[in-house]
Amino acid sequence: MRHVVLRIRESAPAPDRAWTAELWSGFPGAIAANAAEAATRLAGGQSAFTEQDLVADTAAGRRLDRATVLSKIREQELDDGVFADIGNRLHALLEKAGVAAALNACRSEDDAKPPNERGLHIYVDLPPFVADWPWELLRWPNAVGGSDAAFVIERHPIVRLVTPVLPNLRWPDITVRILLVSGQEDLDAENKASTELRLIRKIFHKSPMSVLVEECEAPATIGQLEERINEVAPHVLHFIGHGDLDDSQEPAEFKLQFRGAAPWEWSIEQIRQFLQNNWRPRLIVLNACHSAQLHETATPVADAQLDLGVSAVVGSQATVQIGDARRFSELFYTALAAGVPIDGAMAKARYGLSRERDSGNRRRHWALPVLTVRGAVDQVVRFTRATASMTACEIAREVYARPGRFVNRTADRRSLLAAFHPIQPGAQPFRGVILQSEGSDVGKDWLMKRSVRDFLDNGFLVRHATLVGLEKRTSLDVLQEWRGLPRFASSPIGAPIQGSHFAEFDEAIVRARQQPDSTNMEDVFRAFKSGMQKARGQRDVLLILARFRFPQRQSVTSRDFGEFLLGKLLLPLVEEPDNPEIAGLHALLIVRHLKGLESGEPSDFDEYALQRLSAEVEERNRVPAEGFRRLKVSEFSREHLEHHFDEFSEFIDGPAVDGLRMYIRAVVNDPLWRPRELNRVQDQIAELSRQRP
Repeated sequence: MRHVVLRIRESAPAPDRAWTAELWSGFPGAIAANAAEAATRLAGGQSAFTEQDLVADTAAGRRLDRATVLSKIREQELDDGVFADIGNRLHALLEKAGVAAALNACRSEDDAKPPNERGLHIYVDLPPFVADWPWELLRWPNAVGGSDAAFVIERHPIVRLVTPVLPNLRWPDITVRILLVSGQEDLDAENKASTELRLIRKIFHKSPMSVLVEECEAPATIGQLEERINEVAPHVLHFIGHGDLDDSQEPAEFKLQFRGAAPWEWSIEQIRQFLQNNWRPRLIVLNACHSAQLHETATPVADAQLDLGVSAVVGSQATVQIGDARRFSELFYTALAAGVPIDGAMAKARYGLSRERDSGNRRRHWALPVLTVRGAVDQVVRFTRATASMTACEIAREVYARPGRFVNRTADRRSLLAAFHPIQPGAQPFRGVILQSEGSDVGKDWLMKRSVRDFLDNGFLVRHATLVGLEKRTSLDVLQEWRGLPRFASSPIGAPIQGSHFAEFDEAIVRARQQPDSTNMEDVFRAFKSGMQKARGQRDVLLILARFRFPQRQSVTSRDFGEFLLGKLLLPLVEEPDNPEIAGLHALLIVRHLKGLESGEPSDFDEYALQRLSAEVEERNRVPAEGFRRLKVSEFSREHLEHHFDEFSEFIDGPAVDGLRMYIRAVVNDPLWRPRELNRVQDQIAELSRQRP
């Protein structure tokens, strides 16, 4: 991968403005891994172009003064030839400044490489006044005497760069968090914001990438929006709605429009205030009119956010039609979901837009989206493939293999992952989590199975066991299941751990089964912890206890559980966090919180475990030092029925699915309804999925 920066600088001020240009290899200020990556000047710095060169009429007499150019890109829908003239003029200026040939040589060198070695990324660092021009119209001369639009070429995409840069920006995560925000549901008489939100959710639902997508639809207040952003802590914040430059005040200011129960606005100044004190996304996509339009007195929208630590901003440099905005989102996120870097995804989206409708490549709509960055594009946000082996996992494959993923409780998955893999830098992870509910059939087990892949994606060594079985069961069976059983050979969470790490444990468990006295039980737990330390390397370990009991199954006795699993393994995670024998070990317990204690009925041992492991501290105030975190799984969210059904039905559209959706709407009105009743329509969904082209 190679980064080159086209840097344009003002060499003479108004009224006789002039600029020079330099082409640099290497991202500015980055620490080079070797001499070949060090930033070096390739060309330029000697010749200049003037304002007269920039604004002179074309040979055919077409005006290209600043007012005309800005009027054309902001107001003229169909090209009359001026868009190509603007792009050719910008390239002519690069030629006069002495950098066009060197830039073309970089492109040719990259094209000559094998496909797997290509990767040229071009950044344009523009000063004021010149930055007002629509550089997204820039054109490269071609071999047949014409020219091609430069910003639609994915092989060597181009973005705008704002300085000072983030020279050593690094992508720190695996699972990408995306928050989709709408300003209002009805964008006009025919278009709804939820259509675009559903489209993006559908893209990532089908994507093989590790990603969590959540929504915040038409928040009622600024406080509600900002609270939601802090809660989700998104890497990507996407807004769909209306925006405008308010020039009725001085200075003018860009504002996002929110039209829920009561109208309100989120101004660029309020956005800056929020970013100064709260979570900062890596990428902000403002799919709204004028969100990248420069103004003589207004603070540039992108600069205002990039200045406060946001790495990249996408906006529109004029009014954009709703259909074009939606299509841009579809093309952009489809590319991201396929692993394309953000600059390549922008090029793909522009190219796709330019090929659509009559005279699509002669309309301005494809050039309206603007991507501005402060860091290297490959480090802003990076999508990683999720762990594919879960589809063959004997323990959890039903969640991944069946049509539909009804259990895709994204908010619960985020909370669960964040408990062990904190979002905020420097935050301490919990050593254990108790996933509980007041009742049964709310989806705890399926949530756990769906969340396992998130942990595997993020580098955890995950082991799964239950306290129940068809035959008599003891804590030794649980340890052996965590160590791995041959019948789970295809499971990344249940297959035997390879190597000699557990040789001592395998011998100790034989002795303990023959004579389960205190000495042998102590030895087997010590050997288990030693084996886990050897097997984990530098990874964190997540030990899952998925079922404490089950009807018509036998369980580990309360005494056995309390004396051994609880006393020798789980409690030390809380009471001896610095013990090297249990370093890196975490536990996830799946329990149903019974009401036995309140009713006076006999308590069962999962309630006992809850009390021993988790101090009586309000969950919102709990810190890692105060025991296992409690996460309560709520009942099925009826208000989110449409979203759940979309996922369950694989986002299939058509009359047949609409009929099933109406049936489910009726069913959920029954207060005794449970999510498992969706299985009634599972066969129909599977058949519709097979019939879909």
